[in-house]
Amino acid sequence: MHKQYNSIYGHHIKQFIAMKRKLGFKFTTRAAILFLFYRAAEKTEEANPCITRELAQRWSKKKPNE
Repeated sequence: MHKQYNSIYGHHIKQFIAMKRKLGFKFTTRAAILFLFYRAAEKTEEANPCITRELAQRWSKKKPNE
């Protein structure tokens, strides 16, 4: 299943995951972590490709299952 990455970081995340997999890494757990980052960025509707304090805090906030 391919995830859709539509935030400002989506293209970069997809390229990075593809590169790692072409190098022979399974890259499943870390791809899932990057997807969580993507979702945090999507919720803040980031318009510039820079990581703001708000985005970093949203991404690093503990989830209910942690």
